Parts: sequence; structure tokens; C-alpha cells
Amino acid sequence: MKILSMHNQLPKKLEKNTVIESSLDLRCNFSQPIEVVAVSLLNNYSDKALNGLERLPTMDIPEVVRNSDPNLKNAPLYQISTERMVLQISKYGVRYVNKSPYPGWPVFEDGLNEFLNFIISSKTVSFVERIGLRYINFLHADAAQVCRISFNSGIGLDRIQFNHVDVFRKDQFIIKTVIANEAKLNNVVRGSVLDIDVSCSDSFEPLYDNFASRIEEMHSICRQTYFSSLSNDFLEDLGPSYE
Repeated sequence: MKILSMHNQLPKKLEKNTVIESSLDLRCNFSQPIEVVAVSLLNNYSDKALNGLERLPTMDIPEVVRNSDPNLKNAPLYQISTERMVLQISKYGVRYVNKSPYPGWPVFEDGLNEFLNFIISSKTVSFVERIGLRYINFLHADAAQVCRISFNSGIGLDRIQFNHVDVFRKDQFIIKTVIANEAKLNNVVRGSVLDIDVSCSDSFEPLYDNFASRIEEMHSICRQTYFSSLSNDFLEDLGPSYE
């Protein structure tokens, strides 16, 4: 699947938004114990936090078990929620999750910059291993009909359910796409999922100096990947605006 430059011009806005979750993942080493980091983050968002510092059930799993299980090693241990976003704090990183509905890139970017500026000024992070920008989209259609990818079995069989994963490299960025049908939104609405994750494990030395430019580049790749994954007919149904 070709992921770039499928359309001569990318839409600036869609009338029908498909984003159900957008997030930034910061994989890092903390310079302080995670409890101190969590309280420090809470203090920064204290005027907006809805439920204070939430201790998640993962904390009840012994640390030795969490560290030995790849699925639990980076699982969030604490959470801070505001009306606009959720911060999920694990032993090896923190994740900024924008709450649905997606407000558009300028508002989402403002929230990310506020979060990153606090991380920088608080000096709670000693080393950044990875940053990743992720968009999960729900398509009210069968992906086999609206995505630019062939789901033909090649032997005359009709595939009725699939989960297709592609991983690409573009310079220092890794782009992972997951396309799956037979998905449900809120356990009711049936459709498909288009999951786009763009990450960078480049050297961030001096620390944070190139965060803003990296995130801008990742967002640009997410947009290009999204629009090049959809058929022209389905894109028109979403009501694209180019102005």
C-alpha cells in the first residue's frame, strides 16, 4: 500500500470527523520516582483535574510480574483526567490522550505543547527513548470497500473479517497502520478501524530541542497516511474542505 501523495492536495478539514482517539506517547526514563512525577503532574493540572490523582488497578499487580510481561511493563499506573484530556503515567513513560470528539490539530497541538513545556520545565525526565503520535479512526463502512488495499485471498474466497497490519519507514520515522473490519463503536455501531501510529526513536540530544519539529513532522505523516488510505469516493462522503 502506497501511503504518500495519493492526492494532489490534502483536505484541511472534514465535515464528518472519524477520529475517536488521538494521543502522544512519551517513552522515557524519569529522574524521580513515579509517585513524585505523578504528583508533580497533578499539581500542574490541579485547577483542571476532575478526580485528582487516580491510582489504576495495574498498581495492584506485583512489580516483578509487570516487569516480566511486555504487555504490562508500560501499562499506566496513575491517571489524571480533565475535561479535555487524560494523562496516563507508567513507570517508563507518560501518555497524553485527547478526549473525543477530536478538536482539530491546532487545539490538540496547544494541549501537547502545554504538556511538553511542563515536562521540560519540571525536569522530571532524564532520557527520552521514543515519541509517538497516534490516531484511531472509526469508519462507518467496511474497510474492504473504502480503503486503498486489496483484501482478496487470491484463491477465490471472500474474506469477511480481517486485521491488516503494515509497518513502513520514512527517514527516522516508523509508521504502523492497522486496518480492521467487524469493529464496534460503543458496542453498538458496526464499522471498521483505521489505526495510524507514527513514532520516532531518534536521538533527542540536547534533550527536547527537536520535539516540536518532530511532532509536526509526525502529524504531517499521519495526515498523509490517513488520506492516502481512503478511496476517493469515501473521502468525498466525509465532506472534505480544501480552504
